[in-house]
Amino acid sequence: MGETDFLLLLIEKNMKKNESLNKFNIPCSIQKIIKDYVYGMNEANEKKILKIFNIESNIVGFFDDETHLINEKEFSKFISKQKPLSKEQLKKLKYEIIHYEVSNNDCIIIVKNYFLNRMFFDTLFIVKDKNKWKIKKKIFLNTEKMKK
Repeated sequence: MGETDFLLLLIEKNMKKNESLNKFNIPCSIQKIIKDYVYGMNEANEKKILKIFNIESNIVGFFDDETHLINEKEFSKFISKQKPLSKEQLKKLKYEIIHYEVSNNDCIIIVKNYFLNRMFFDTLFIVKDKNKWKIKKKIFLNTEKMKK
């Protein structure tokens, strides 16, 4: 088994948890950004969030009857103040890629995910910065609070 075959097998094994990533053939580096994004929010992990956002990123959306426009530092601070999910809850965490387009240096992804007991549709604009993919802009739409 060659190195490429091994990596593909490893990716396939890891992708079983999130089948929606597989249907788009998303490159590994972008898959990691999406996973770190969803898990970073739900772990209340400020460092993980800052690592995946580009400097001077914008986050915009409507939440709790207000329009919000913040940068990546404000967003990561907001995330760090949330209650992290338990390890058991994180194991059950699901998200779905609704749409995906990529070119050489940029990418757009729409992710359906759950955060703060709400369902969100996040449009992520991801750019290649110094050969690393980073989120440059996030536009979010949240639905009503989920029923328990």
